[in-house]
Amino acid sequence: MGILSSIGRLIKKLFEKLIDAIVQFIKKYWAVILILAVIWFAPVITAYLTSAGAPNFIVAMFNGLSTITPYLRTAASWLYSGARSVGSAAWTAYRSLDTGMQIGLALGAAAMIAPDETADLITDVAELGTNLLVSASTGVLGALTSNTTLLAIGGGLLVYYLFIAGDDDSKEIVIDNSNGEPGSTLTA
Repeated sequence: MGILSSIGRLIKKLFEKLIDAIVQFIKKYWAVILILAVIWFAPVITAYLTSAGAPNFIVAMFNGLSTITPYLRTAASWLYSGARSVGSAAWTAYRSLDTGMQIGLALGAAAMIAPDETADLITDVAELGTNLLVSASTGVLGALTSNTTLLAIGGGLLVYYLFIAGDDDSKEIVIDNSNGEPGSTLTA
């Protein structure tokens, strides 16, 4: 399997898990969501029912709910601004990390959500790296062995750097134990 198909499968699985989590949340808390929506839109519903000529007890009920609406909107605004500030701080902290740590955190989160797809992606990346390394080394060795001039130059440079360039005995090592006294340095 290729890297692009592994990335596609991983992204698809992550979106499926996200949609499933949203659906499960709505199924579990649908009554609370409905009550909050009615309270949120109570002023609009009251105005509509009044203009439509609905019975007074229904209009009075929604008018009573309209008194709660500002408190609900204040709480929602507080929750939204808190979530935005926490998200912003988390994103800033994530962006300040180096690239390796970012990739590690992203893969760790993906592995918690979709472990099989993440393992396939990591396997594909490792196979690609191995294949590139083998191809590059085969290409370099093939280029050197196919042309005797390149082989001779490469061998000559190897011999020079291994044997000739390493025989420099003119290096001096100076050890200073003088503590400021003249004539107490050793030269090896």
